[in-house]
Amino acid sequence: MKKFLFFVFVCFLSSIIFSDLGKYEGWEKTWVQHFLTKKEQKEFKKLKTEKEAEDFVLLFWAKRDPTPGTPRNEFKERCEMLVKIADKDYSTEKMKGSLTDRGKVLLLLGPPFARKEVAYSDSEGNLKGEGVNMTESQSAFMYGKMDVWQYRKEQLSRLPFELPWQELVVEFKKEEGQKDFYLNRNLANVLKAISLAQEGWIKSPDLKEVPEWAKTMGVSPFILLSEKILKGEEPLKKDTALTTYGIFYDSNNQTYGSNIIVFDENSPIKDQKEVNIFLQILDKDNNEVLKIEDKVAPQQTIRGFYLDRSFLISEGNYKLLQIVGKDDSSVLYSNLIDINVPNFRNWE
Repeated sequence: MKKFLFFVFVCFLSSIIFSDLGKYEGWEKTWVQHFLTKKEQKEFKKLKTEKEAEDFVLLFWAKRDPTPGTPRNEFKERCEMLVKIADKDYSTEKMKGSLTDRGKVLLLLGPPFARKEVAYSDSEGNLKGEGVNMTESQSAFMYGKMDVWQYRKEQLSRLPFELPWQELVVEFKKEEGQKDFYLNRNLANVLKAISLAQEGWIKSPDLKEVPEWAKTMGVSPFILLSEKILKGEEPLKKDTALTTYGIFYDSNNQTYGSNIIVFDENSPIKDQKEVNIFLQILDKDNNEVLKIEDKVAPQQTIRGFYLDRSFLISEGNYKLLQIVGKDDSSVLYSNLIDINVPNFRNWE
């Protein structure tokens, strides 16, 4: 028996010593835990190297991509947006909002149609009235607050999986003395909805290996394009704009640059409410000094349209790589120009 226990201990110790997941260490404990199936949780625990973990993560996202084969993963974008909301609205002193029960439901089911906070006054959670302002007789029996979320049919029908209810009500309790709301797990349909959502977000369950289109997931297609341009592997598309120039100015002892690209009135940019603009600034040794990727709305002028994106920079001579593209990663304009940023503080 002692030998057996020693063997088990050695195996356990070996799994700790010889597992090096690098930057993916603890990944399964972040908000992605809400989407991991039990099978995936077991598989992740068996991983030994950073490369294995990277492939697992890429496959995780690829399986849930609603538009496989395209540069974007709308599922990932949706989650990242909701994580920001959850972290802002539901965080406590000890836990990020995206890791709380409310963060979990927000990520799995989306924002509710309506929500209200009520007070309850018995251990069964029976509601005594809306709001938290209780009478003296009510407050004598009050146990805490309840955050009630309501999902309607039209919302549930927009989810990429089917739930067998016309309406869903989710309750989160916060008893007196507690710092956060926790899910009322006495509602069987809510637990069922969470389980269905975890499986329902998977669009390609049969994927066993990371497909080629998923290997660059999380890396901007414009970053990949910039690398090709700088290596001379991709031609510039600079003839689609009338002109481009930089304006530099000093404010509060800081130098600002404003990158301006002008397009004619027939440019396809006129049909875009917003475009992606990618700017990369390199020094004389081709070392990256600054990189910006942002969405910019085209502004109309007499000659056509222009884009303007400002940035902070020190004086010196640089190369500026400009890429303008649409959400589908198609490129509207690209150019590589030299810029000279003056030293305003030496001017008299």
